[in-house]
Amino acid sequence: MSLADGAAWEKEHGEPVCKGSIVLDTGCRKCSKCKAELKKMEGVHFELGELPAQQDQWDEATRGKKMSDATGRVIFKYQMPVLESFTLKLPKGAEIIRMQDQGGMFWLWAVVRTDVPDEERKFHAFKCGGKIPDDLNLKYVGFCAVFVQQELGLYIFEEIANAGA
Repeated sequence: MSLADGAAWEKEHGEPVCKGSIVLDTGCRKCSKCKAELKKMEGVHFELGELPAQQDQWDEATRGKKMSDATGRVIFKYQMPVLESFTLKLPKGAEIIRMQDQGGMFWLWAVVRTDVPDEERKFHAFKCGGKIPDDLNLKYVGFCAVFVQQELGLYIFEEIANAGA
């Protein structure tokens, strides 16, 4: 989603845009797709020329007090569920640089941009000797261990889109 020039919007749609407003180039505000996009951004204000940042996913109940409000390109830590298959909402293009178990929880560190929208990414965890389905296109991203009377190592893979799809 990008921003459009206010004058271009006014010329194309025959309606003015107030100063300080942003205009999405996704359409006319009349079709259901445009209405849905605008509804998601209701009450969110940006400077002209600035892209909307992704949703703040910080949950103080599980992660404690947020220690940084850095923007741009930063390293963030995300809690992962301890499941065989799961999705995570990460900023588009996030580069996973580390995975580790800490205190019985699984964590992921990634280099992210705070000025891009989020995307859903799908992950799978396999134990040593576990069957990996042939039909999944996977990339290894890390290892975490869970302790249930003994250590159980889980190898974490990200499902990646097929090149031809």
